[in-house]
Amino acid sequence: MKKISLLILFGLSYFFSFCQVTYVKRITFNSETNSYYTHPGDSNLQFLDVSESPDGNTFIHMGTIRGSTSIYKIDLLGNIIFDAGGGSLGNLNTTIATALHATPDGGCIYASNYSAWSTNFVSYSFIIKIDGSGQLNFNTTLPSHYSTPNIPEQETYDVAVLSNGNYTCLTLDSIYILDPSGNVIRTLNFRGPGKMFGFNNGDFYLECGSFRGRMDMNGNPIWSNPSLILHHDTTLYRLSGNTLSKLDGMTGSVISSIPFTQTGLPEIQMLKDGGWCVYNSTTINRFDSNGVSKFTSTISLPKNGMNYVGGQSDGSLITGGTYRSKRPIFYEYDFSSFIGTIDTSGNSIMDSTTQIWPGDANDDGIVEFGDVVYIALAQGSTGPNRVDSAIYNYNDWQYYGGYEIGDIGTDFPGSFAFGVNHKQCDVYTDGVIDSLDINELASKISIQQYHPYWRMRSPESARTVPYFSMLPDRDSIVAGDTVRIYFVLGNNGIAVDSIFGLAFGLDPFPSSIWRKGEVINNELLNSDLGLINELRYGFYTPDFGILYARKDLQNAYHVQDTIGFIDFKLFDTLSYNTDLEFSLSSFKAITAGGFPVDFQIQNATIYARSIIASSPELSFNKITCSPNPAKESITLNNLPTEQLNIQLFNAQGKLCFSGKTKYSSNYSIDLKSLPSGIYMLNIFGSETGSFSRKFLKQ
Repeated sequence: MKKISLLILFGLSYFFSFCQVTYVKRITFNSETNSYYTHPGDSNLQFLDVSESPDGNTFIHMGTIRGSTSIYKIDLLGNIIFDAGGGSLGNLNTTIATALHATPDGGCIYASNYSAWSTNFVSYSFIIKIDGSGQLNFNTTLPSHYSTPNIPEQETYDVAVLSNGNYTCLTLDSIYILDPSGNVIRTLNFRGPGKMFGFNNGDFYLECGSFRGRMDMNGNPIWSNPSLILHHDTTLYRLSGNTLSKLDGMTGSVISSIPFTQTGLPEIQMLKDGGWCVYNSTTINRFDSNGVSKFTSTISLPKNGMNYVGGQSDGSLITGGTYRSKRPIFYEYDFSSFIGTIDTSGNSIMDSTTQIWPGDANDDGIVEFGDVVYIALAQGSTGPNRVDSAIYNYNDWQYYGGYEIGDIGTDFPGSFAFGVNHKQCDVYTDGVIDSLDINELASKISIQQYHPYWRMRSPESARTVPYFSMLPDRDSIVAGDTVRIYFVLGNNGIAVDSIFGLAFGLDPFPSSIWRKGEVINNELLNSDLGLINELRYGFYTPDFGILYARKDLQNAYHVQDTIGFIDFKLFDTLSYNTDLEFSLSSFKAITAGGFPVDFQIQNATIYARSIIASSPELSFNKITCSPNPAKESITLNNLPTEQLNIQLFNAQGKLCFSGKTKYSSNYSIDLKSLPSGIYMLNIFGSETGSFSRKFLKQ
């Protein structure tokens, strides 16, 4: 059986001298499986009814078109006081709650209509009374009528609360009058469908196929009126053409009349101050008791629009609607809903509430790791927190072309220069943009779940677009070797203009080798983009890396530098020769305004060779490098007796020396012209593997 639960989304409070606090709260379906949804009416949650409680709180009724519903008592901030029950939907049965009415004791009464399909269709109707503390007073089964022998049928359309503690129920076959304990004490010969409500003296108003007007509790008509009758509690109004007339409830005669403003909006709700609102699925027009317009409010959030607007004790309006909780491909029936309020001046937190897809920080429709740079740019921004839509398994979060789990969020004070609000960056949903949001995004994305999305211009403009380069320190390695990949900006001599930050994911191929590789070191270097403590590097899995900066808030830097490197060690048991290519699976760079920075992507292929048992490179383990630290020169001893390539790189990845041995076991390198610092020495042969060693030049 499915249940509906009310989850607090957020309650941002802002105070003005002229309005109340407003809120938006999310209602979501805790369903079984997607296959359980066979009809949109099973899952399309709607705001069905409102009833003001005498204690100033509000009863709301939320549910689906065909079945599952929930009734809650809430306060004026939307906090749940208690759950009063509702309806349910099963494979061969459904229970639909209707006719919600608050009662004088702070409780409520409603009808629960049960239908089942087994051998034959049957239906029953129950009247449920809840007291002010949320406890059940009674659950009365109304008598059934039998259109077919031995097959019971009953349905309740409305319930009226009478001043003497009794209740009247308009049903499929009769009106039943119940005493305060829920016992049926009288039956009247009127049939639904229709509606009814009670007067203070025990009479009630009835509107059904055979009668529209007031009658006493014995079923005797007092007055009738064929016009459309509107009401708020027991205050009656007649709408005829463009005239709204207030009626004397005892006689049905007109007390006063005012023009009724026709707006073309089909639904009408009378309010406690004598005014009213008219509305459709997106727009609410509020009028005062003289018919003067107070405000017009447009709610753009609902997918299928608002289907009910009600008043509360403080004069605010409450409404709700449905939005799609996933972007569907195969399933069309995954929905969530919300409720929200509008104050007496027409202001609402819903004015800045929209649906978002958590993690899509720049709102481009693709959730990828490149969104991390926008999260970095929004660091420190705060706003209303929310309960994330992560009631679903994040394994279903197919970020591109598949399922995406929707959420609703209210604007933060900050926005990017290109217009997207910082609320898009609150992945962790705690109302603060910080490192938790970056970690949350990283933990929920795998290589298989996002697609490359970087900006690259056409070849005609390539001469003016800088490189983002991934440069290995050599182009050939042997199993067991370590290769260093340098990350270089502006390697083609074109500086990167006004960059704030960048993020990327590495996707080396072939994956069978990469998954067995080992990351042995990573380091950030000083650069024009920022110092080490202003750059952050994270390595989360062997498949994934990020690099981002938070330096250039003034868009003043021009970067042309090596900003970092990663060392990769190839696993020792490689049994075949292959090419390794370190390509990008995700890349994004932005300015301090959040605008993308154009790059050409440059990488290099590395030839990886298997270990051959008889190969001389096994003797590389005997090589020594001394002295370390060195001042004037460094000497290599125990070299294999073949021609070897010698290369020396500084910490920025710049080649400082290149030479070849001449079948000698010893080789010296003059260091006098080199500045002090850490250097990487690489030795490799044309038929063997490689040797790498760090040393310090003093």
